[in-house]
Amino acid sequence: MMSLTVKIYLAIAIATAICSCGTTPATVAVHEVCRQTDRKRVSVEGYLRLRQSSEQETSDTSNAKLYNLLLVEKSSGTGAFITVSIPGTGSHEPNRIDELPVSYTYNDVRIYTDSGKQVTTDDRLVITGSVMKESKPCVLQVDKIDTP
Repeated sequence: MMSLTVKIYLAIAIATAICSCGTTPATVAVHEVCRQTDRKRVSVEGYLRLRQSSEQETSDTSNAKLYNLLLVEKSSGTGAFITVSIPGTGSHEPNRIDELPVSYTYNDVRIYTDSGKQVTTDDRLVITGSVMKESKPCVLQVDKIDTP
């Protein structure tokens, strides 16, 4: 006979397994991101590039600066692209970009993966986030950065 404690832990494990089903993001190509439904979580591979002007805005939930960069298909900067919104930080946090100075170049861009590894705009990345369709064109709100 199982003790009450074992039953509780078993119930929690089953509930966790059920709740985590379906949370795996869909893997899509860059040109397919904006075809997804609003707020759908997706993963997409590409290279981060600076926009002509890196628009910063303050996040309502965490007060972090958000940087809008481009995720491009090819390392040459060609092919399909989408706008990605990445939270900024001053403390080298995973899945973040270090805050950029007022005047910046590609040398100032420091991106950190989910494991905390620093990568550059030369690295092919797997970006995971939620498709946000309120802005035109759509934006991928980034919550995870990895290497393939």
